[in-house]
Amino acid sequence: MLNLLNPVCLSVWFYFGPGSVTLQMFLAQGDDEQARYTEGSTFIDWPTPQWIGATLNLPYARRSSLYLVFTNITGRMDLDDLSVDECNGTEPLPPMVVFECDFDEKPCLDSFSLSYYTYSWSRVQAAIAQNVTNDAPGTDFSTGQQTGHYLWLNNPDSMLPAGAGYFSTPILNFSPSDSTNYCLNFQYYAFGTPFLDVKLSVFAENQDKAVQHVWPIYPVNYTYWVERWTWGFAPLPTGDFSLVFSVNTESGLGGSFAIDSISVSSCPYYSSFIQPTSHLEFACDFDRSYSPMCDIISTDFIIKTPRDLINQNLGPHVSSGFSGDSFLYWSYSGGSITISEIRIPKIETNRDICVRFSYFVNSSSVSPNENNMEIALLIDQTTQAVVQLDTTGGWKLYTHRLQNVTGTKILSVRVKGQQQLTAAVAFDDVTIAQCAGLNVLTTTTAQPNRTSSISINLFLFFFLIFMK
Repeated sequence: MLNLLNPVCLSVWFYFGPGSVTLQMFLAQGDDEQARYTEGSTFIDWPTPQWIGATLNLPYARRSSLYLVFTNITGRMDLDDLSVDECNGTEPLPPMVVFECDFDEKPCLDSFSLSYYTYSWSRVQAAIAQNVTNDAPGTDFSTGQQTGHYLWLNNPDSMLPAGAGYFSTPILNFSPSDSTNYCLNFQYYAFGTPFLDVKLSVFAENQDKAVQHVWPIYPVNYTYWVERWTWGFAPLPTGDFSLVFSVNTESGLGGSFAIDSISVSSCPYYSSFIQPTSHLEFACDFDRSYSPMCDIISTDFIIKTPRDLINQNLGPHVSSGFSGDSFLYWSYSGGSITISEIRIPKIETNRDICVRFSYFVNSSSVSPNENNMEIALLIDQTTQAVVQLDTTGGWKLYTHRLQNVTGTKILSVRVKGQQQLTAAVAFDDVTIAQCAGLNVLTTTTAQPNRTSSISINLFLFFFLIFMK
């Protein structure tokens, strides 16, 4: 690793020719070296064999690994006298730090561990953590002392299947119009044995609880360094978001993590606007003016209100009562078996997560208790729960606790009519969140003011008697 805080140059001598070669120079950062950007690229075509000397200024970087990649070699090529050292080149510009936290002199103001999850992050002094478990880091990273502090999950002996813990930073604001790009730096310490299925990840979370995976950059089969402070590094998107540090356990076997020295600073990596691919939580009442479907996908269900239904006999004649007038609606007539499905955006599932929604079903030309309509809840196309009925007799509220699974999952609701019939199905107030954190729904539908009505009728009654 190079410490490129002062003017530093790469010097090398090449022997080319006759022939050509394409030379690229990459800088890699993070102990896993997954973050890489191209510092320069050139095509060399030299007809006469000779030695060529080159000196290149390297950009500002706290630590980095340098890679020279030679491709499309068509002739002889030798290297000699390769060196990287301080030089009289252009002094590199230091990065602009916009967020910094070391849990000591630079506390994480407005940062917090998310509620209702299995595990909770907390700040601890290294010496105290060592008294709890010998596997914990004996010193923090920022001060290197036992008196230093870091963030940790104190749970290596109490892991549970599909458990999760999340730590969130304040909202960071990166305008897409700003030409400056930003990167995340942090230190993590994996401890405890056996370290089998515990995963540390970092997400960018927007105001809708939608998240984009940030680190590890390539998470499939990722290997964590164990029992040492390890540098995590990743480019960040633009937009407004919080950084969320997540630990998930699959089987409940494994160790835990500590985190220290979190910072966000300018960097030369390319950034694009945040593009969430999943959610920590999800909520949709189909009433908002922008994207009223909330990225729910369906080929048959559309947004309706009680006033614009084609078949008024089937209903629903009122909304669910927990939100505005709009709901997701589908009606059909005929067919021996009719199936439709709504697909909810991907969810980061974990232990104790619930799905709740309002639903309405009404069918015509059916005998009592035939149960010709089936509503099924699925995760990755695997059935989790089934409700069979013909009519709900109005809006009903359904809540289901998902199985203890962890990972990014696709939830969907499938509706199937078992025989030829005319039916209407509606959904509203869809919420996916930790079961203990589900918000309490309150009725918004205005009820008739019977007191006022009675008072007016009595007034008219006595008025008529008086007139006689």
